Amino acid sequence: MPPNGNGTLAPALALIGQVGFVMVACILAGVLAGRYLDGILGTRPVLMLLLAAAGAGGGMAAVYRLIMKSAAAQGGDDHEESP
Repeated sequence: MPPNGNGTLAPALALIGQVGFVMVACILAGVLAGRYLDGILGTRPVLMLLLAAAGAGGGMAAVYRLIMKSAAAQGGDDHEESP
């Protein structure tokens, strides 16, 4: 929500929902892929932990991009991404 209060609550709540969904989906994908590969390779729980951590990192990167895109759409171009 913009600091001047001119925005509505709905876009802020939508962004919060997207952030939560993206993080959970990325971590869950890592856990499920890790469990599957651990079952095949017999390396329990090594790959599950590694891929869950990779999913968390990927989720954080996706959330960062989502927030930057939302801020740019609302006119908050103060923080430019470096090429």
